[in-house]
Parts: sequence; structure tokens; C-alpha cells
Amino acid sequence: MLKRITLVLMLSVAQSIIMFGYCSDPAQANTWYGILYYHSYPQEEYTPLITNLTYSFGSDTVIDGKLYRQIRYTHEYEHITNAYRGAIRQSEDKQQVYYIPWGSNKEYLLYAFNVKQGDTVYAYAGFNDKSCEEMAENDPDRTITPGWTVMDVQTIDGRKHILVQNEEYGNTIEWIEGIGTQYILWPIGRTCYPTGMEVQFHHALCAADSEGNILYSYDTDYLGFHNNNCQRESMAIENRVSPSPSAAKILHDGQLFIRRGDKTYNAQGTEVR
Repeated sequence: MLKRITLVLMLSVAQSIIMFGYCSDPAQANTWYGILYYHSYPQEEYTPLITNLTYSFGSDTVIDGKLYRQIRYTHEYEHITNAYRGAIRQSEDKQQVYYIPWGSNKEYLLYAFNVKQGDTVYAYAGFNDKSCEEMAENDPDRTITPGWTVMDVQTIDGRKHILVQNEEYGNTIEWIEGIGTQYILWPIGRTCYPTGMEVQFHHALCAADSEGNILYSYDTDYLGFHNNNCQRESMAIENRVSPSPSAAKILHDGQLFIRRGDKTYNAQGTEVR
């Protein structure tokens, strides 16, 4: 009888451990290693300048009675260290993530993970500063929270991957639970202010937890280099993807687009449909 009770207890504990494992939240990224990609115009005459950057969680801060984590930015090439770049928080059920851009006092929905394919989500479409917010305020035809159509919902290695498409420009971005996006945390990789015909943006290489464990790595081959364990590794020059001399550069509404053949790309390399 004692053996039977012991066996039942052991099975119950094992079941609880299994259930906890399935129900536990995925590990949260704390630090993002990335690059600033800068390519002078005309692109076919210059080599891109690629420099390392880091984003990380800073200390907690209270804004309008809500608890946020500060986002801190380091870019040694520009002598920027631990600079404030906005604040981020999760909803109580951890299904929504909200963001206040650097220089702003307004909160925007950044991601939503309780969606299903076909839903429309009105979420932030800016960078780490308030440049896109200001452009939207000055242009009645723009919005900082356009509609994003949910194209696909998957769970991969315990994380939700939500593919969304911006209804205004046709851009697509992937929200990854506990990680962010290929542009660190945002749907675009650069300020909304026009900067001329050069191509420049921030791109994530890896996301790591508070102990330095790499949680996720991004493909950067389309930029002309491999991401090898968060280190840039050169590719053969014939495999590099860069605007050819026949590519047309278009500046529209303060954004740079590259037209090559019958396809158009934004400055981040995403095809615009």
C-alpha cells in the first residue's frame, strides 16, 4: 500500500513538472547584439560601413503609474554608451507589449501575441525615437499605428512567431515572443526623418538573456555577410546582395526604396508588395 501511494505521488510530481515545463513562459531576451549598416550613395561605388551596436534592458522606471523597463543603446563607433532609447512593458497576461519612444510620452502597442491569422492589429510603425510619431502628426495621411494584417501564426521552440503585413506599405515583419524583430525591437530599422539617398539602418544579429545565453540568431546573408554566433563573417563577393548599377533609388514620403527589375525593396531589404 505504501509503495502504491509513493508511486502515485511520484507520478503526480512528474506530471506537475511536465505541465510546468509546457506552461512556462519562454526565456526573455535582455540584450540585443546588432549592427548599424551604412551604405553611401551611389551604392555601386562604395563599400558598406558596418559597425557593431548593442541594445539592452536598463533599470525599471514608472511612467504614468505603469512599470516599464528602460531600453539602453551603445554604439562605440559614434561614442554612444548606455543611452536611453525608450521604455517597454508587457501586459499582465504577457500577450501585449507596449513601447514609449525616446523623446515621447505616448505609449503604443508594439506586439500582440493573442492574435490569429486574418486578424488586423493596429500597432506601432516606428523606430526607437519619436521621428515617425512627429511625421504622423504633421501628415493627416499617415498614422503611427497603422493596421497590420496577421499573415501567419506559429509556435516554434516554444515561442510564438507572428508574421504581420502593414496594410499601408505592404511591408512584412515577424514578431517573436520574448525576442523582438529583426530590427531589434521595432518594425523598422531607422528614423523616419529623410537622410538623403544613402542606405542606413539597425539590424539585429542575436538576442541574449540576462546571463549571456544566445536565445535567437537572425539571418543576415542578404546584407552580404553571415551571422556566425553573433559575429560578422565575410561572404564571397559574388553572393552579396546589393543594389546593382541598374537599380533605381526612390525617395517617397521620407523613405528610401530600391527598385530592381520588377521588385521594390525598402531600405531594410524587405520586399514591398
